[in-house]
Amino acid sequence: MYFDPSNPGIVEVELAFDGLKQSPRSSAFNIALYVDGLIVDTTQELANGVATLTFTPNQLATKVDLAIGVSGLYGQNVNWSVPKNATFLMDQTSPILISSNIAPLDHRSNELPMQLEFLIGDRPLLPRHSILHVDKSWAGKEAIMLNQPQNLNGFQGTYSTIVDVSKANIGDTMSGWLEVFDPAGHPLPDSGNEESPLFIVSFGPDGAPVILSDGLGWVNSTEWFHPGQNFSMQIPIVDSNGYGDMDTVTVDLSSGSSENLVVEWNSQTGCVSSNPSVVVERCLILGDTHHFDEFFILEIVISFAWNFNPDTSVERSVQITAQDDSGQSSRVELVSKWRYSSEMEVDINSASFVNSTEFVAPGQVTGFSVDIIWTKSAKLVQPTIDVSVNIDEFEQFGIAENGVANMQLVAPNSTGIYPITLDLKNLPVGAIDRTNSVQVVSWLVVDSNIPRVVQMVSPDQNSEIKERDWQNLEFEIMINETEGLDLDSIYMHWLLLPSGISIPGMFYGGGNVSMELIAGTGSGPSIPMSATLDVESLIPELSRENSWDLWVWVEGQDLAGQKIDASFNSRESPLAVLSLESRDADLQIDSELIKVSKTYMTTGRPAYINITVENTGLVEGSTSIRVEVIEDGDSRRQLEVVQIEVPAMSTYSFEVKWIPEKSGTAWVEVSSPGGIFEKTDPIQIESGESSFPIEALEDASGPMLTGFSIIVFFMVGLLGYLIMTGKKSEEYGFEESEFN
Repeated sequence: MYFDPSNPGIVEVELAFDGLKQSPRSSAFNIALYVDGLIVDTTQELANGVATLTFTPNQLATKVDLAIGVSGLYGQNVNWSVPKNATFLMDQTSPILISSNIAPLDHRSNELPMQLEFLIGDRPLLPRHSILHVDKSWAGKEAIMLNQPQNLNGFQGTYSTIVDVSKANIGDTMSGWLEVFDPAGHPLPDSGNEESPLFIVSFGPDGAPVILSDGLGWVNSTEWFHPGQNFSMQIPIVDSNGYGDMDTVTVDLSSGSSENLVVEWNSQTGCVSSNPSVVVERCLILGDTHHFDEFFILEIVISFAWNFNPDTSVERSVQITAQDDSGQSSRVELVSKWRYSSEMEVDINSASFVNSTEFVAPGQVTGFSVDIIWTKSAKLVQPTIDVSVNIDEFEQFGIAENGVANMQLVAPNSTGIYPITLDLKNLPVGAIDRTNSVQVVSWLVVDSNIPRVVQMVSPDQNSEIKERDWQNLEFEIMINETEGLDLDSIYMHWLLLPSGISIPGMFYGGGNVSMELIAGTGSGPSIPMSATLDVESLIPELSRENSWDLWVWVEGQDLAGQKIDASFNSRESPLAVLSLESRDADLQIDSELIKVSKTYMTTGRPAYINITVENTGLVEGSTSIRVEVIEDGDSRRQLEVVQIEVPAMSTYSFEVKWIPEKSGTAWVEVSSPGGIFEKTDPIQIESGESSFPIEALEDASGPMLTGFSIIVFFMVGLLGYLIMTGKKSEEYGFEESEFN
């Protein structure tokens, strides 16, 4: 008997009553275990009559003697049906499967019984327990006792069986695994199981593999190969028994030359490279292809070590060979050739600033990016490369990953223009640097002067902005920035507040408008910038009677990211406070609009003064109009004070009665508290007695009197004519009877 000292020692002792079905109970017997004559464990506990004792085997011993002692605690007798002791030899060796006549993925004919043989080795004795489990797609699972070798005391032997596959059809499969244990209880490792069998067999006729040209070759076609990055090849193959029938697929990367650049694949071990400079990164069958699917694609991913032959003039061809288990093969040579180069350089044309420009403030950290490419193919270098940046002989470092170096550069502390050069550092052995390390790739402009607003040119801050100018009001502002403004960032901000309010939080409206460069390059001591603000649309018609202030200031930055100076140029302290015109009534009286109803006036007789007031303003106006007359040159008398309201852009007329009291020269004066003052031309006032025979003609004008005289003359003439005509008719009269 054998025992594995690496396992814990467990001894089970079963007690039973003679002739009874009941089992003894705990605390009725004392059971002891002796190892090499020494007691190592005792127990009185029984589980269904079974006592369990343990011991720790000596790892250095070659054998162990075990003995059991059982005594009744109440004087019971104990009869033994088994020996009280036994000797176990130590066995630390597990059996191994040396070889087999079936491949993990195999195909066989279903016309003959299948002979299976497994060569197994073990010591000191071969396994006595050996079962083959098979799972047939046409018949289900089956356990088969293997034929054991005649000499089980040897070190190796062949376990075999014959499996009847006559009922299998073409395309059926059978999987199998072994259940093998040696006398010490060691299982046969790597013997498979139901989920991962030792072998799978497909039944059907054999056929030669064929490498298809469609889809064959490098995934990313290229003439140049480089170290440290992966290159993938796909090989489509058709075989009637699938890739399980394939013995090898060989890719010769230097066909026809003395170089040994071979990558070989098989379904069990995967890919192996014959040259340590050609590294197999990955090797697999693509997709969910089954072992026995006729069509499958093998993908091989390789890379080149940095110590690969650096000669760029060597041109190589690729030959691919697929061979199945029966020796049938297919061979194809790729049309494309390939060469190898480890030369790399900084792509100077790719150098650029990230999220910034070449304009920076002193000590500012700015992002800088550049590509590292292979010189021959101009493709990005995938391995990690150290990059150095020199700014005015001050060296800074970065790392390029996947061909792109994103670095953070610290600007010098002094104002100036600095050249930037690049170089590669700490390259792997075998890499060749072709970078021109003295060529300037960019310039860094360090600007220590912040931009400032010089002045507002227009509109005039000291003048009220008329309402007629509100629509699309133009602003012109001068800014001082010697290195350059970031023109896209310049905005004019504004707030609209009631006139006289100095708290920006009480604004009625606010916003900003972009500014545009009027002329020049955007740099200099006086950069003209313009903005347009439609003030007309900001103030409702109903609010234009009120007085408003427009606060204006400028925000933005220069190309170095420095903000425009906020001194007297901010929300709290604006660049300018502009007064906007408010709508007022504009009442006017013209002397020509003061009409007296009579031209010739006499004392004591009434006349009427018609006065028209004009409002040229945009809002309604009201005032009181004082009407006075000056008679006899110096006697002032107030006629009436009239309160009027004149609508916007309109007129208002009223009449005042005037009865002159004194003769002589007189005129009318009209005035208001708002400063209106007008007077009429002098009028001559006669005394109260009329000089006209007809009193009604007293106030008639010259033309009226002329017209009246003509009418009188005509009427007198007509009367004389009628009189003369009547006398003549009497002189030549006839007797009425003459006509009878």
